[in-house]
Amino acid sequence: MARRVIGIDFGAYSVKLVRLETNKNNKKFEIIDMVEEPLPNDSDTENLDILSKYEQILKILQEKNLLDADIFATGLSSLDAHMRAMTVPFSDIKKINSILLGLLESEVPFNIDEVINSWYLKESNNSLNQENINTINIAFAKKQSVSMQLQALQTVNIDPRIMNLNAALPYELARELGMNALFYEASLEEKDSKNILSAIIDLGHSTTNLCLMDKNGFVLSKSIIQGGSKLTEKIAQRLFLSYQDAQNIKHEILNEEKSTHEHSLIVNELAYEHYLSIVSEIERFFITYNMKLGHISSFSMMGKASECSLIKSLFIEKLSALECKFVESSLLLPTNCSCVYANALANAFSCLSLNI
Repeated sequence: MARRVIGIDFGAYSVKLVRLETNKNNKKFEIIDMVEEPLPNDSDTENLDILSKYEQILKILQEKNLLDADIFATGLSSLDAHMRAMTVPFSDIKKINSILLGLLESEVPFNIDEVINSWYLKESNNSLNQENINTINIAFAKKQSVSMQLQALQTVNIDPRIMNLNAALPYELARELGMNALFYEASLEEKDSKNILSAIIDLGHSTTNLCLMDKNGFVLSKSIIQGGSKLTEKIAQRLFLSYQDAQNIKHEILNEEKSTHEHSLIVNELAYEHYLSIVSEIERFFITYNMKLGHISSFSMMGKASECSLIKSLFIEKLSALECKFVESSLLLPTNCSCVYANALANAFSCLSLNI
């Protein structure tokens, strides 16, 4: 018997939806819908908060009969949700829970009372010669962010089965479609395949997310609070434009291979400087990780900005110098699926492993 699953990506400018049909007895799937609905941005809605805008879009999707599904999954923004790996001196669940808030207090970038968390035991070392050391992966998010998303979904009677972290979402794509593509070429040149890692870099609006994985699965995620919105602000300041006008000009120029726009030189210069600072931070992370824990041998890129040849070439140039091979995002996505829908698709993929 077939079932339908939906992944929803709540973005800064639109809501994206991917609907799959899959067989309950296996993980084969067919994409039946990929839809992007822009958030309202006219004079009648400019005073609406983001929750109201999301509610409007979900009602539109419902009217178009696009919300018919058995399972739903959404993602939480990296501004409001993170993941950390932590070590604890025991494996007993009650003991870990008793010290969890104390561990989180130094890690959480917002008030600990505002946080909801979920964790699992990743690995343990029970050597007789060493203290019992265990590693846990813990995800935490602002309660307000979770509540807002649930409130928006409840307007169309959706109760999501999964709420993912956007920073870790690229792993769902690799797990379902792209592990071989990410690791094949790099593994040909690595003597110790156990230490091979790969990264997917998601260039978002508010953040840049780095998802690191090895052949056994997800390793860690890192978020850089720099994204396309900061570039838009710089363009607006330089050209004395409104934010929306600067956003439109940015998209117009960077989406073209050779733009003839009068501000092309300025926008390209600002884009290069902006993304150079981002890739430089990623370089430092790669170097530190390679020195301690293994070798990040390949990387791929997601997000609208990754389709810009200027930005893509910059990342390839800088990360190739660290012997990190570039893998086209098309190898991680189904045919004719733009990377614009990557997060929505990854949310949908996260439902495929559920045994219900």
